[in-house]
Amino acid sequence: MSENKFNLTPAEIFVFLAKQYKTLLVFILLFGSVFAIYGKFLANDYFKVPSIVQNTVYSASSSGNSNPFSAIADLGGGWSLGGQASLMENEMVMIKKIQTRYFFNQLVVQDPTIRYKIFAAKNYDFENKKIIYYKRIYDSESKKWNRNVKPEAIHRYFLKSLSIKYSIEDGLIYISYEHPSPFFAKELIESIVNLFNDSYRVKVLSEADESINVLNKEMSMIQSPLLSNNTASLIQNHIQEKIFARVKPALTYVEPPYIPNRTESWRTGLWLLMGILVGFVVGSFYLLKSKLNFNK
Repeated sequence: MSENKFNLTPAEIFVFLAKQYKTLLVFILLFGSVFAIYGKFLANDYFKVPSIVQNTVYSASSSGNSNPFSAIADLGGGWSLGGQASLMENEMVMIKKIQTRYFFNQLVVQDPTIRYKIFAAKNYDFENKKIIYYKRIYDSESKKWNRNVKPEAIHRYFLKSLSIKYSIEDGLIYISYEHPSPFFAKELIESIVNLFNDSYRVKVLSEADESINVLNKEMSMIQSPLLSNNTASLIQNHIQEKIFARVKPALTYVEPPYIPNRTESWRTGLWLLMGILVGFVVGSFYLLKSKLNFNK
């Protein structure tokens, strides 16, 4: 549709289309109606289930104070904890950990059904309380895949529906998940938080035990009373870390995930606007192509 093909300037093309407004109007009404009907009756509904968590990790220092972010720094291989920027970096490490394939694979190990619930879900039947799947992808009756879906594709789809953000203003982490079933989305968020807490607890207890063993060996060879007292203080700190790891989760809910009252899918008005746009583009292309064939 260049100037050479139609021998028209952009202004002349605009005038030509304006004169053919009746034909354009037919395309706009046709596509607008089709898109609006699709958005009203056929489009899949997706629920966005939100939640808010905060990092409540305890880490004892030699002075007995606690730093709520230090354990997250351990996950990233030793981030420094100096200033607000470093605190944000540590939270980003935690978010990246949740987004990794390794973490997702751990979720799958706990519940293998989440693979097809994530990738093959089409809609949700509230009356029968079950997920409806795309039959071309997954057969829910025989519980078999109808397509060879790679784990990487499922993980990408998981990340596409997952939103996890850290707010600098309030220091909270906002997690949400979109899915045709709000109940599955709620369960998945709970599984993510529970898995992170469990893996953190195992990590802290293991590292604390190793540190205590090393410090006990060192303490038996220390002659200086001052160094001996400092070592004993370090051992006490690691014991406190073990206690807090057992009784207090790393992530706690400020706002537990809940079932929203409305879907997040495009409303009829948005589908109508898209139909109008598509109708205008298709109609313009049709008219210009017709003029080209006529000129030939």
